[in-house]
Amino acid sequence: MPTTILIIEDHLYLSLTLKRWLETKFPNCHVIEAAHGKEAIALAQHNEPNVIIVDIGPLGAEGPRLVELLKAFLPSIPIVALANYDSETSRTRVIGSGASAYIEKNTITSKLQPTVARLLASAI
Repeated sequence: MPTTILIIEDHLYLSLTLKRWLETKFPNCHVIEAAHGKEAIALAQHNEPNVIIVDIGPLGAEGPRLVELLKAFLPSIPIVALANYDSETSRTRVIGSGASAYIEKNTITSKLQPTVARLLASAI
């Protein structure tokens, strides 16, 4: 089965940009996208991604809940939470919900690639 990364991002342009960027950084990975939680859960169950990247910003209080739901369906899949800003409260809630990493969007270019690489390596 190919290595798969699932992106959950409701902003179409950002989702497409992130997908293309990940495809250049991880050329042997299949990158799939979901715009919201229900679609993400269905795609995750069907494709069994190796890593899930979820934008928790637009989800607000629902961000940690989506992480919990994804972990309930696929407990061994690492989840990277993306946030618009660093909030200790948000970070604590999301990590407590099961996310493996929490990354601010303004640090994506420096932190996302090594984080995903580390999580993919540990999943093999």
